[in-house]
Amino acid sequence: MRGWLMAGLGLMVSSGAAHAQAARHEMPAIILGNPAEWFGPDQYPLDALRSLRQGRVVAAISVDLTGQATGCTIDVSSGTTSLDKATCDIALAHAAFNPATDRRGKPVTSIYKLPVKWILPDDIPPLDAKTAPLQSTVEVQIVADEEGMGVSCRTIAKTGVAPDPCLTFKPGVRVGRGYVRDGRKVGSTAVYKQSSTITIDP
Repeated sequence: MRGWLMAGLGLMVSSGAAHAQAARHEMPAIILGNPAEWFGPDQYPLDALRSLRQGRVVAAISVDLTGQATGCTIDVSSGTTSLDKATCDIALAHAAFNPATDRRGKPVTSIYKLPVKWILPDDIPPLDAKTAPLQSTVEVQIVADEEGMGVSCRTIAKTGVAPDPCLTFKPGVRVGRGYVRDGRKVGSTAVYKQSSTITIDP
């Protein structure tokens, strides 16, 4: 089986947040152990597996003065609720830290950012033809800049096993024409709806 999950380590903060963190902490919280070992095929949410959903999540874990994980929120969503929830559930069940300390070496509370990339396995089990959904739909919203280059992609609705275009969306790649209004270039938002029907061989 190809590795289906990669867990990154370290604090992933914006430059502004990094300065705020540095001003308060002499040392950030240090995670204990290897987060990649907490995740396995049995943890992949079944609904995400059946609908072929994957994606990257960044979880924000609250760490108390003793190094215990006390809460978890989603900083960056994968676009799939079950993947986001599984990330936090697994992190809270396993994560422990050396707590952050201030410039005097005193423990302080902190937020630790844990990025996790969920990747579907190669050997996805087949679906039962008698119960599998044979009709699928997907609706996505794609935002483009004034040059027609993609900015973001959001899945509005999805049923069945229809491929999700947002999973392969890459910002900065052309998704359409640029537009001009009154001589000024403007961006655009497009909503695409697709449907498909699968026919099972006799």
